[in-house]
Parts: sequence; C-alpha cells; structure tokens
Amino acid sequence: MDEFRAEVIRDIVEKFSMRSLVRVITMTRDVMKIPTLTSGPKVTWTEENATKSTTTATFDEATLTVKKMAAILYSSDELVEDSTEIDVIDLIVTLFSEALQREEDKVITTGNGTTQPTGLTTALAATTISSVTCAGNLSFDNMINLEYSLPQKYQTAAKFLVHRNNIRELRKLKDDNGRYYWMEPVAVGQPATFHGYPVIENNNLPEATIFFGDYKMGYWLGDRKKMSVKITQETETAFVRDQTAIRVVQRIAGNVVLGEAMKALISIP
Repeated sequence: MDEFRAEVIRDIVEKFSMRSLVRVITMTRDVMKIPTLTSGPKVTWTEENATKSTTTATFDEATLTVKKMAAILYSSDELVEDSTEIDVIDLIVTLFSEALQREEDKVITTGNGTTQPTGLTTALAATTISSVTCAGNLSFDNMINLEYSLPQKYQTAAKFLVHRNNIRELRKLKDDNGRYYWMEPVAVGQPATFHGYPVIENNNLPEATIFFGDYKMGYWLGDRKKMSVKITQETETAFVRDQTAIRVVQRIAGNVVLGEAMKALISIP
C-alpha cells in the first residue's frame, strides 16, 4: 500500500487582500441603494436684515448588487480514509477559502459589473473614476500629475495601487541628486512608499494603469453571505462512486460609491 506523507506541496499564497483596502459592510438583502452627494450646499456672506441666498444639494445613488461565487469538489472516500496524517477535507476547505480570496481580489480590481461585482478598472472605463495620461516611459512628473489630480481631502489616506512591472519602474526613479523616491518599509508588515505614499502591489491590474486614492471612501464591498461549506456523501454522484462532495458558496457585492476619491494614471503607447 502507498504511504501518505504528512505534507502537501502547494503554491505560496499572497497574504495581501483587496478586502483590507476597501470598506466592507454587511448586507441583509440582495440589493443596497447608497445615496451619494454630487454637489453640496454653498454659503454666502450677507448683511444685517438682508435677504438670504438660497442653495441646493444634489444627490445621486450607487447600488450594491449581490453576486454568487461557488465551487464543488468530489474526493474519493478512499483518499479521505487513507490520508490519516492529513485532514483532506480541512485542506480542501482551506484551498477553497484561498481561491475565493484570490477571486475576490480579482473582481474588486477588474470585475465586469454584470455577472461579477464592479471592479475599479470597469468604473474607470465608465469614467466613474477619472484619469490622467502618461505618454512614453513612466516618470516622476507623471506620478506628480496623478497625485495632484486627487482632491486634497482624500490624500491623507491615499495609496498607490500598482502592477509589479510598474513597481520595478517606480523603484528606479531618482531625483536630481540621485536619491530614490522609493522608500523601503519602515517595519515588517508595512508597505513600501513612493513620494511618501504607500504602494500596494496588485497584479490583477493591467500594466498600463496605476490607481491612487482613498479606497475605503471610494469602494464598498458588501458581505451578504460569507463562505459557507457543505460536505455530503448523499448526492447521486457521491453515493454511486463512493465519494465525498465539498461545496463552498460565497455571496458578495462590490461597487465604486465615490469616484472622486480615486484617480488613475493611464499609459498611452
């Protein structure tokens, strides 16, 4: 009989998640309407006993619509029984959890907004998020233009969201005295910074796009149903073939609720 070794060879999972970058809210229904302020009231100076000017505020509405992720995996009963050194079911559930996280990261970044939550790049294409352009090689001037395209009130919590290949280019940029604008993390677990702002690596982004903004203000992720797991041997396939079925389901929503809190730099070939 073959022997099971008490370890599994697997890829290293990236620890960062977009969930930690955006605002996460709990949803009790499949659709949530979120009022958004497009223009606020204005005040004016006035004299004693003078007629006061009137003003208005304009509101719009953002919508979170729940979408479902799911997967089913069948494992032979023999595999479950023989792997006494490893809890196969627990391992499969862990792998599903990691797969759901990777997919969540992907759709927050590039989700199509129809069968998936709306991602940042989809909102950018719809001009919900505005952009500045970069022609030719990425330069420090391009990054300054991106920084100053973002209103000051969002800059305190702003971060760069960058593909790995663009991080390589950012790390090469120097000032006139040969000093790098890139700064390594000051402590373990902290991000590196560029021109004083944290840089988050996101390889779901197209290489031609860099985001800069306050993502907790700009993007909401709705939790309707966190990952649920069902394990059964009672399906027709499982019963006939002596298998154990593991099914996972997660329901989330995601959308840009305040486009002005984020900006993008788009490279033009």
